[in-house]
Amino acid sequence: MRLRFTHAQIVDLNVVLAMLKATAITLKEKKLHQWAYWIDPPKEKIDWLKEGLSNKEFYFITTDNDVVMGMFRLLYSDVLYWGVQNEKAGYIHSLVVKKEFKGQHIGKNVVQQIETDLIEKGIKKIRLDCVTNNKILCSYYESLGFKKVGEKQMPLSLNLSLIHIS
Repeated sequence: MRLRFTHAQIVDLNVVLAMLKATAITLKEKKLHQWAYWIDPPKEKIDWLKEGLSNKEFYFITTDNDVVMGMFRLLYSDVLYWGVQNEKAGYIHSLVVKKEFKGQHIGKNVVQQIETDLIEKGIKKIRLDCVTNNKILCSYYESLGFKKVGEKQMPLSLNLSLIHIS
């Protein structure tokens, strides 16, 4: 399935926040506290969203008839989480699939499509992170070919760093 990625705009801030909050609530119901800060986000998280939206780094995942199934943020540098890197890479953040589209392999298709798009740009690495104690998500990314390369303590969580090389 070929998905469409459309840029989210700064006017979409409330839509992006709603998706992150809904995902955080779902995770909390599963006793996972990843993204709990999105339930009532602090100013620095709102600023992080605004920056990404202003820089056209957030994308909605849509169908051909413009139904929004989810979203993600794609960066080409991520000093905050990864430090300065010499090699080009794509950095995936905030990959969300709406509840009603779960189980349709959308997350896997998004990662594969990002990989294809990056390869076309000459970029052979994808980097992402997830909260270390979310073993299900960590295993999911490893099943997609990502390898653990480290951990980093962030202000709100301990994150596992993962990399995929094409």
